[in-house]
Amino acid sequence: MSTFDDHAVAVGHRLEQARWEAEANGLLGRVAGRFVRVETRRRAGKFVRGEPTTPRVAAAFDELVLAI
Repeated sequence: MSTFDDHAVAVGHRLEQARWEAEANGLLGRVAGRFVRVETRRRAGKFVRGEPTTPRVAAAFDELVLAI
C-alpha cells in the first residue's frame, strides 16, 4: 500500500538529486577549460558524480553492488 508520505519522500529525493546534479554540472563547467582533452573532462565528470572511471574500477563497483 502506498501513502501520500511515500510519494512526498520520493519527490524529495528526486529534487535533491536534481539539485546535486545541477551543482556538479556548474562545478564542472567552471573547471572544464582546464582540461584540454574531452576524455579527461569526461573522466573528471564521472569522478565528481561518483561513477566508475576505468574498467577496473567498474568491475570492483559491480562486485560491491552484487555483494550488497
